[in-house]
Amino acid sequence: MGIEQIEAEKFIRLLTIYNKQKNRLDFMDPNRAQLDLLEKLQTHNRIIVIKARQMGISTLCRAWQFYQAYHATEPWTFAVLSHTADSAKHIAHMDRTFYRNLPKALRKPLEHSTGRMMSFKDSGASVRSYSAGGKGGTRSFTAHAAHLSEFAFVGSRDDQEELLAQVTATVGEGQIILESTANQPGDLFHQLALDALRGENDWCLAFYPWTWDPSYVWQRSPGQMYAQTNERQYQEKHGLTDKQLLWRRKQIRLLGYSKF
Repeated sequence: MGIEQIEAEKFIRLLTIYNKQKNRLDFMDPNRAQLDLLEKLQTHNRIIVIKARQMGISTLCRAWQFYQAYHATEPWTFAVLSHTADSAKHIAHMDRTFYRNLPKALRKPLEHSTGRMMSFKDSGASVRSYSAGGKGGTRSFTAHAAHLSEFAFVGSRDDQEELLAQVTATVGEGQIILESTANQPGDLFHQLALDALRGENDWCLAFYPWTWDPSYVWQRSPGQMYAQTNERQYQEKHGLTDKQLLWRRKQIRLLGYSKF
């Protein structure tokens, strides 16, 4: 297979990630949520993603931007901004892992490679990671597209508004992805999601609840299942198994209902 345009899903399945269950690197095998999001990413330029934890949404967004940079014919920058310096470093490492473990026939030469960026020699296109922890951090670069990871955890609502305004001004008509687990009711992420749900803004809303993840189940036999009326109503509404319902009950006892 030569270095030609490859369909997004096929290319992404050639990328490697760290598999926590197997405790080693493994090829990406997109799950239900990742495949659904990949379809949306190919058809929308403003996307807001509400996700449960550990569903691989940030990973899919990185794979998508890496795919775009790899196939770009212009010196475009695909930027990711994360809420802490440590998470930005982790994301940059993910991008480098994608490149280093590509099949040799696909590993295009790099022009530059540092701890936070890679650029391809043929096009000059690059992937770059930044920390969104400090104000004004996006004024120092131009980008064709931006991925804001865990956006709901970027400081206060004022900080979120300033960051999004800077990114929007930088990216223009390019793609912006806001993805995050939920944080505080009333923050900008929450408001944008509500407005998208009502069709009052230009954002495409993607929601991936814990029920989409098959690993979120009670691992032992549920035995004789006794459930309160409200639990049974919730179970019927969302089509949950008894093992899912028991997992939910355990998490609510651990975290509290509102936090869950």
